[in-house]
Amino acid sequence: TGKRISRDHYAFVIRAADAYEQESSVYGSHTSKAVCDNRRKRRLRYEYDRYRLRAAQVYFSERKNMRALNLISDLIFPRRCPVCDGVLSERDRKDLVCLECLPKIKYIKSPKCYKCGKQLGDDEAEYCADCRKKEHLFERGFALYDYPSVRHSMYRFKYSGRTEYAGFFGRDMAEHFGAEFKKIGIEAVIPVPMYAAKKRMRGYNQAEELAKVLGRELGIPVIKDLVKRTKKTLPMKTLSPSERAANLKNAFIIGQFELKLRRILVVDDIYTTGCTSDAVAKVLKDAGVNEVYFAALSIGEGL
Repeated sequence: TGKRISRDHYAFVIRAADAYEQESSVYGSHTSKAVCDNRRKRRLRYEYDRYRLRAAQVYFSERKNMRALNLISDLIFPRRCPVCDGVLSERDRKDLVCLECLPKIKYIKSPKCYKCGKQLGDDEAEYCADCRKKEHLFERGFALYDYPSVRHSMYRFKYSGRTEYAGFFGRDMAEHFGAEFKKIGIEAVIPVPMYAAKKRMRGYNQAEELAKVLGRELGIPVIKDLVKRTKKTLPMKTLSPSERAANLKNAFIIGQFELKLRRILVVDDIYTTGCTSDAVAKVLKDAGVNEVYFAALSIGEGL
């Protein structure tokens, strides 16, 4: 029996991997030579290996042999600390982060802006400078980390394929804000969508990975296609607040869903001026949603 299972497993993985390789070659034929650089090739190879692992996961889950799968997963894709990016020791795997690295993370603490959640320097202030100048369309924002303390982690999570960071980030967000989200009565979690072509190139949407873990931890459904991004926008970090708003104008639409939701939580990795959250909140409210809340992993400091 052992030999038969091994042979079936091998055949299943090879068929799945070949299918992915064929799909990748078709996609590559429509891509300019300039784009097919070494970085993209490495990314394709990484996704190819991940596809093989997912195929094995299906095989082992059907036979309830997850212990063997975990051993394979640790060998091929060892889980890394979201702070230092080092391979986690056996002791730290349960916490998903190096215990020595935890003190390096700076959490947002009171006093906070009542609107966006930025940390304030003045105990008497109620709103940050940005929220005093602009009226946002979302009801309230929540932010977990001070951006400078997790800048490198955010970069790897967003651009370097470190999707496993979502396990720690999502669980940490659930532990800090879960009770408040349930008190509000959040009915669905949606990630800020990524433009389809950009997502194909990167291979994933970091906001979606975060939302999936957060929703699972809180038992709240995640609807990833509720809002779609139809416009290829410019990188936001180089734009002024007014340019950001213009850049996101008509960038989002509602997907093919009949909305009967009253309170929605929008999730993203970084909050800066709130232009993205406002743009998503607008299409949701235009579609009939009563209240839109926003949660970001990291945020800058208010004044």
